[in-house]
Amino acid sequence: MKVLVADDSQPIRERLVSRLSRLPDVLVVEAVDTTDALRQMITFKPDVAVLDIRMPGGGGIKALTEIKKNFSGTTVIVMTNYPYAQYRRKCLDEGADFFFDKSSEFELVAETIRQLMQSLNVGEVALRTAAAQLVAAKEEIEKKEQRLHDMGILSLLHKPFASDSLDQAYAMWEKTFDAMPDMVSIFDAGRRVVRVNKALADRLGVPAAELTGKKCYECIHNTDCPVEKCPHGQMQTDGQEHSTELYEERLGGWFDVSVSPIYENGQMIGVIHIARDITEKKNAEAMIRHACDIAETANLAKTQFMANMSHELRTPLNAIIGLTELLEDSKLDAEQLDYIRTISASGEVLLRLVSDLLDLSRIELGKIEMRKETFNIREVIGKGIALISRLAEKNGLKLTCVVEETVPQQITGDPSRLQQVLVNLLNNALKFTEKGFVRLTVRGRLTPAGSRIVEFFVEDSGEGIDAVTMKRLFQPFQQGDSSSTRAHGGVGLGLAISKNLVEMMGGTIRVESRRGEGALFSFYIVDQAAP
Repeated sequence: MKVLVADDSQPIRERLVSRLSRLPDVLVVEAVDTTDALRQMITFKPDVAVLDIRMPGGGGIKALTEIKKNFSGTTVIVMTNYPYAQYRRKCLDEGADFFFDKSSEFELVAETIRQLMQSLNVGEVALRTAAAQLVAAKEEIEKKEQRLHDMGILSLLHKPFASDSLDQAYAMWEKTFDAMPDMVSIFDAGRRVVRVNKALADRLGVPAAELTGKKCYECIHNTDCPVEKCPHGQMQTDGQEHSTELYEERLGGWFDVSVSPIYENGQMIGVIHIARDITEKKNAEAMIRHACDIAETANLAKTQFMANMSHELRTPLNAIIGLTELLEDSKLDAEQLDYIRTISASGEVLLRLVSDLLDLSRIELGKIEMRKETFNIREVIGKGIALISRLAEKNGLKLTCVVEETVPQQITGDPSRLQQVLVNLLNNALKFTEKGFVRLTVRGRLTPAGSRIVEFFVEDSGEGIDAVTMKRLFQPFQQGDSSSTRAHGGVGLGLAISKNLVEMMGGTIRVESRRGEGALFSFYIVDQAAP
């Protein structure tokens, strides 16, 4: 087994290397700082890395993070002279397999590596180590209580006996345990309380000493039998760690509860409960959910209103446009004819807007159905070009269309929706191009999965689109220029509708552009014919 020992303290490093060297088949390499440790990880590739939590170059936590990120198979042991709860929690959160206090647990480092050499599972060794620490603490408590009893002064003392270094070490553990903000409790294998920390005792409103010896469900859930919602029962069934979120009425809130077994020599000797108060988080989530219910209802009402209004507006608009066409054929002077044609053109614009609103409403309500029929794709493309060719001539632009031989003669899908997308993209290209060209290119190809797709490319030499605008280009009611003095009309629905229609036809739509360099819109659709 190859072991890396990284510690800037030479005496500590030498002591540990000396102990590891006594183990058979162990090869040790040393590092004095974080940079050196990470370099040794690359060249030496150790099975186990022992890291000091404070080293030059970032410390053991930085090295731990990098090792777990890039050398996931390496077991990591962290050592420290500062065994505070926040250090232990930080190391375990970052993936440390073991955490030892140099002052009281130094000998466990070599022993842990010895156990790992015996092909023991890392998790099992970690649990056994935790169990040993718990048993040692319990034994020390019992010894202390017996000593005080024998001296006959137990009733005279109001604080722990602290006359030697061992008592001082225990006092430090006790302070750390009680300083933890989460509610922590330790139980024996029979569900009886061994110790609870201050956070839990305060929440229960009962002195910690009065809880010792009680069953977990008695002191936590205030019942005379185990409760089904507690993960302790699951842990006893399979011997594994379990966690859940539950509401506890006695404690008055929601808690994220984890239950972890403690083993020694393959036998469960205790259990650790950790409960984190998540009441504020749950309340916030409930408020957000409530707001989203409200928002969805309002949005649905808005969408339904838009659909109804759009439908109602189409009838009078069609009448207006139809009557203006009849008036154009009547005897009118030049001025009257100009008025009628302006009314007709405005009516057509308004009708397109109403149609877009109706389409968007149907899309949001999920009421658009795509037809599935076989059609000549070149005919659909030709009709689309014919619809906007007059606008190209009026603007003095060169409009070209290239349909490559790879495009099939017929495909299956919705021809009217395909034409709608094409006309919208071509119309946009013409609208935002003052001079130059607009070009449509169509290609066909097969995907690796065997599907037949048709690709469409609409390119122009217009003013282009900046990066900020492109991020919101396919959202409803978004325009490149939203000012009241903009040169181009529209309300920003065409591209949003086109995106949804293309996706319903099995494809995607995208845009490439830079300000002043024109734009390239491309999309593809999937032939819906049965394979």
